[in-house]
Amino acid sequence: MTLQVLPQSRSMGSPNRGRLAQGREFPKEGPGWFRFSPNAWGTDETVTLLQWALEEWHRTFPDAPPVAVGALSREGGGRLRPHKSHQSGRDVDMGLVPADGQARKGFVPLPKSGLDFRKTVHLMALLVSTGRVQAIFIHRSLIPGLRQAAEEEGFSPDLMARLFGGAGRPGVVTAWKGHRAHYHVRFTCPAGDPSCHEEAVRLAPKVRATAQKKASPAKGTISKKSQKASGPSRKVLTNAPSRGKAGPARSPDSRSREGRRRY
Repeated sequence: MTLQVLPQSRSMGSPNRGRLAQGREFPKEGPGWFRFSPNAWGTDETVTLLQWALEEWHRTFPDAPPVAVGALSREGGGRLRPHKSHQSGRDVDMGLVPADGQARKGFVPLPKSGLDFRKTVHLMALLVSTGRVQAIFIHRSLIPGLRQAAEEEGFSPDLMARLFGGAGRPGVVTAWKGHRAHYHVRFTCPAGDPSCHEEAVRLAPKVRATAQKKASPAKGTISKKSQKASGPSRKVLTNAPSRGKAGPARSPDSRSREGRRRY
């Protein structure tokens, strides 16, 4: 199933280095959801398809608690702390459905036994059925529960492959750290928008700074002379999980802060 949307908004650039022009604000509440973030601007396509999926989900599960909808983008897009993306109107954070049927005010971490995987995976399937979802980021520990619920519900092999992958092809559902209390949906670029880039921008990696630290006589320091010769390092901003080796060791505090950082 593919829904057609005639957009007026523009998703400019990439999810982690972009802007949003003539965006639309996602409603504060509706059948099947409530929104708690003030940063709720998206492309026409993002808002329309998200609202459609939630309304269809509510028709199937009228007694389920409303889904918590978090951040999309700022009104004009751009950096939205603490997120690394959410800059171009194509990202939205969604709450997991609690098993006890009680609505939460926001994203509340729950044990696996406290999650309704069946209702959650049904909403994911509706989003994927639009044909316009690029990725769904969620913590890897929750994916087996979603897969099992989908199998028990009798999802078709094609839908299972689209969600979770198969035959050597990745699915839309992608393991990502930090997403235990919610999941992150990324829509594809709106059709006919030439200013939109599907993938996040990958900047120059921190190779120089790491090499300088290893070569430095003083542990953990970089001489001004070497820094001047090599130039400053730049952060990596990307929507792809790291495939290389881990960087220099960090303190436990810094690692915990990074684990809490939203994508």
